[in-house]
Amino acid sequence: MGGALARPPAVANAVGHRDAGYLLRVLSPVEPATAHIVEAAHGRLMDAVASRTLGRSPNFLFGAARTPERLAEGYAPDARDRLAKIAAAHDPAGVFQR
Repeated sequence: MGGALARPPAVANAVGHRDAGYLLRVLSPVEPATAHIVEAAHGRLMDAVASRTLGRSPNFLFGAARTPERLAEGYAPDARDRLAKIAAAHDPAGVFQR
């Protein structure tokens, strides 16, 4: 993607995968009755490109795909650890988890 996104930040933050060449986002209208169909289609697409990806964007995970493991794919290990410490200190009950 290059540009400003690829540059290291002046202040540490949790933006992951700055070195990615491209960003793939798939947006679909979802209604409760068809959510499982859309989630399955997204899953097949992401499985097809998995060998060429660096991780996930937490902003575009929904439904069954929004698991702690998938959310963790959005961050480098040091950022995940830092975020976990912040959450433990400021939200120990997990109120803001979602």
